[in-house]
Amino acid sequence: VAAMLATAAMLLLMTGFQGWTASSEQGHDLSRLSADLHQHVASGSLKPEFESQSDLEVDEFLLRRASFPVRCPPRRDSGFVVWGAGMCDLGTQPAAYVVGHVDDSPVSIFVLPHESLGAFAAQRHGQSRHEVHRGRTGISESVQSIIDQNLVLVIGDVDSAKLMRVLKSYGTYPHAS
Repeated sequence: VAAMLATAAMLLLMTGFQGWTASSEQGHDLSRLSADLHQHVASGSLKPEFESQSDLEVDEFLLRRASFPVRCPPRRDSGFVVWGAGMCDLGTQPAAYVVGHVDDSPVSIFVLPHESLGAFAAQRHGQSRHEVHRGRTGISESVQSIIDQNLVLVIGDVDSAKLMRVLKSYGTYPHAS
């Protein structure tokens, strides 16, 4: 009886340890992290580091602050009207963010170096250049893709087709050489 109890205890410990290892190896969930941060921005509990309604001023701010190439914000004709930007960490990864609105609804754009995809197990499977992934986290719709040297995620409480238009306009501003 003691041997059976010891074996059962060992199996429970091993099963619990394997479950913990698997969940910690999966890394962070980019969708959840970005949705949470977007909700803080949308509610006004988090103000962007830099506030401006000028696309060019926001672009200049991000070029100075980001340690990786960032090409933002999307053009105004995409329906996105910028009102600020900043830097943050999503999980363990550095990210630039741009906030604004589409049709009076808050929209956030998160830009990470494409190498960051390895830290997000839920997103890295099947993600390749120019492939767009759509999702829903809570009340927010999101679209994401690898564009140029970045992993770009657009999230908001608007129709995903409008978010897609914003995503497609990412990086279309010419940069000065």
